[in-house]
Amino acid sequence: MAVTVRVDVYSFGIFLLELICCRKRFEAEAEDDTQMILADWAYDCYEDRKLYVLMENDVEAMSDMKRVEK
Repeated sequence: MAVTVRVDVYSFGIFLLELICCRKRFEAEAEDDTQMILADWAYDCYEDRKLYVLMENDVEAMSDMKRVEK
């Protein structure tokens, strides 16, 4: 099957999440089952307005949460 623009955009988004959160897209050893799939966990944190949970290891991001939210 051909690779579409949608697949490229999704892959790039996942790549950015991996960089920002310093973890892989799937982590079998996650603390909680809801944290295993990075994209789902990131969306849940966004919905609950708890983005600081994703950025807990990044001091720079924690200091500018408005930018992280954007």
